[in-house]
Amino acid sequence: MRNLKISLIALLASSTLFAADPFCVAHRGNSSAELENSMASILSAAKLGVPAIEFDVHHTKDGVAVINHDENLARVTNPGICPGEIAISALTFKQINNLCTLKNGEKVPTLKAVLAELLPYNSKLVIEYKDLPEENDFNLIKEYYQETPSRLIFLSFEASYLRKVQSLKKQFPFLKSAQYILLKKYADAREKIVADFDGLDSKYMTKSQVKKMHRKGKLLGCYTKDEEKKILKYLKKGVDFITTNKPEVCMRVV
Repeated sequence: MRNLKISLIALLASSTLFAADPFCVAHRGNSSAELENSMASILSAAKLGVPAIEFDVHHTKDGVAVINHDENLARVTNPGICPGEIAISALTFKQINNLCTLKNGEKVPTLKAVLAELLPYNSKLVIEYKDLPEENDFNLIKEYYQETPSRLIFLSFEASYLRKVQSLKKQFPFLKSAQYILLKKYADAREKIVADFDGLDSKYMTKSQVKKMHRKGKLLGCYTKDEEKKILKYLKKGVDFITTNKPEVCMRVV
């Protein structure tokens, strides 16, 4: 029965209903196997060969880019001396590095460390900004990815954050070859705001919305789908990528 199910998925995946070469995005790394946004999670996804790896960026009080989803560290760090309830933006990197340990025993990773660790792999880097990007971030990105900017996708729910990155293209020409994708819970093909970017990543969308966006030359993604049937549902709608907490499941389906 299991082999029959896998064969059916393979047959469906070869259907012309699907977008050409759809791919999977590992949400906060391989977060079903490792602690989200930890170096272990990010490297686990890279070693699996997931085509793209998403992680979240916040900045400390002194401007260091660190990897975490929430505005504070309470959910992912061990209780005790770590000021986990305080916003990352109100703490210095020294405070975070000296006082905080993730629940898996690691330190909170920095953007610089993640950029360096992912360099030997082929995965795209899906960098989701949770606060305003800082110029120094792009000095770091340039150091590692100036020659391979096609590996870079910038993502945010805040259009102003993506525009900030785009505004740096003159200063950092390699950013012209990166992609900029807006996050919205509900897709709307009529939204003029999407015209400023390369694509849209939404939780919910219809097949007609996907078609309209594709006619405009946009890249369409869907988050966060973990079950085979839901992944197949959105592949049939024609999306270009699926963001998932279970990259192994997604890659088997895709």
